[in-house]
Amino acid sequence: MQRVKILILVFLILVTLACTDAEALFGKEMAAEIEAEIDAYKDEAKDQLKDSIDGAVDDLKEGVKEGIEEKVDELKDDTKDSLQQLVPSLPFACSNKKITDNAIYSPWGQISSFPNMNSIGKRSSGAYGCVIDQFDVEHSYTSRYKPQTDANFTRCNIFAADVMRAMSCPLPTKGQLGKGASGSKNTDKMTAVPGDIYYLWLLEEKDGWSRIAINDPQELNILLDHLKDGKPALAATDNHIAVLRPDHLPKKLTMDNLMDLHIAQAGAYNYNDKPLNIGSIGVFGNSATKTFIIPDFFIHE
Repeated sequence: MQRVKILILVFLILVTLACTDAEALFGKEMAAEIEAEIDAYKDEAKDQLKDSIDGAVDDLKEGVKEGIEEKVDELKDDTKDSLQQLVPSLPFACSNKKITDNAIYSPWGQISSFPNMNSIGKRSSGAYGCVIDQFDVEHSYTSRYKPQTDANFTRCNIFAADVMRAMSCPLPTKGQLGKGASGSKNTDKMTAVPGDIYYLWLLEEKDGWSRIAINDPQELNILLDHLKDGKPALAATDNHIAVLRPDHLPKKLTMDNLMDLHIAQAGAYNYNDKPLNIGSIGVFGNSATKTFIIPDFFIHE
């Protein structure tokens, strides 16, 4: 009510002659009261205006901040996606040093040091390719990887295990499976044979290994993404095992092009980079019966 009274008085003043002052109209005491009320109202209005402006500015700041943060998050996501697409195509700085661990000159033990190594959390297709290529399985380290055809003994398990050990996901030794030679049943350091690795270990999905259900399109997508990310993968049966390569990958993986995937292997023939379907019966085919065989596929982080 007091404010209404003041507003009425102010209105009366304004409609009075402009040259007439409040003191002449209302007397000195009343004029002072009016002026005090007006000053108080001005201060209150000024404070309210300031609060409104400050509030509006704060709201604007908060809105701008949220907008910037949202845009930054979008840019981060876009940049991450772009980098993920770009990185696999970039050349990885492979070490050209030779493997000097003495175990490389014999198939019986395990190599503990490699020029190119990789571990979980640091995967890339470039790093995986470097790990595979350092063994030069077609031409080098023949005492470890060359097949002994006279004894019908190939080294597919040795090579696959060396690659996986360098990728920090080693395959089991004969000793670890309790299948060691006489006198070293539980201590034999030689890599287990394909049948034991396949039946006693990979199919049980131990130590981080998972089997891909190749008849499931979603599982094939998992395998393809896995290889794109440079994560270890194997193709295996009870008598052979090969390393899947992270390159030459299709845009979409289906049962129709599954055997187009490239591998590296030691075996009757040593290949560093060949498709699974090479020749008339493929890498895993039965040469005696001329049968084309599709292996099982296994992945590890």
